[in-house]
Amino acid sequence: MSTQLCLGKCFCFDTSALSNMWHRHYPPAVFPAVWRVLADAIDAYAAIAPLEVYYELERKCEPKLTEWFKAHRRMFVPDSLELVSAVLRVEREYPNLVEYNKERYDADPWVVALAELHAASVVTGEHGCGSLVGGMLKPRMKIPDVCKAKGIPLATVPDFIEARGAAL
Repeated sequence: MSTQLCLGKCFCFDTSALSNMWHRHYPPAVFPAVWRVLADAIDAYAAIAPLEVYYELERKCEPKLTEWFKAHRRMFVPDSLELVSAVLRVEREYPNLVEYNKERYDADPWVVALAELHAASVVTGEHGCGSLVGGMLKPRMKIPDVCKAKGIPLATVPDFIEARGAAL
């Protein structure tokens, strides 16, 4: 494994967590402190996401959200040979994590792989479906299902804020 990116407690964010924070749970006009906590964590390499999450945000979200993440682009870890290899292992082990008919690229296996490589907790807006069986004809798995199977910790946005020592 390469040099550890995260030096302390680290969180790897999924697209759904970031989008839900912006649109549903912590809009920046109402909760600016949450976004300061996230920005500080990004600067400290305690909040990361794969570059594929950035691409999903660009495709799915409103311009103001994309603009915020362009200003905090350091959060998004570029692809590396090590990360691509880890993604391929996740996809082989859990082929039904990706909805192949949904879109060309799906960030889910990238989130799991990056979290595993950097011993990070995964922050996602998804809920598990309880499926721990792989295979193309099996029910679709979600990030929490794969994290549970792989022993990767899950965290909520409040868990992240509390771990960063912020009381809002």
